[in-house]
Amino acid sequence: MSAILTATDANFETEIIRNPRPTVVFFYADWAEPARVIAPFFVELADEYAEDLHFARLNVDQHPQTPASYSITALPTFLTFNAGVVVNRLTGSIPQTRLQDFIQHAVAIWS
Repeated sequence: MSAILTATDANFETEIIRNPRPTVVFFYADWAEPARVIAPFFVELADEYAEDLHFARLNVDQHPQTPASYSITALPTFLTFNAGVVVNRLTGSIPQTRLQDFIQHAVAIWS
């Protein structure tokens, strides 16, 4: 089972920004079809790379403050954080291979 953290406006600072491990955050909304389509694959990748990276997801409708602070205007958006800084971004309707490459790139940098 996946260990994907449910991020919120309240816990983002503690769980993502201050997390010593590189973290990939999936910004989504239930109504966003491209986000719904890619979500199961994100779970698979989180399971596969759980030893290398920390994974989180944040519902932008329930927690609008955080996505606004990172200029999230399209869904899905994936941000990779390291030491509290966004180091990579992937936005919009993407094929699974593009998300896998994004995750593998993050693993390669911090492994």
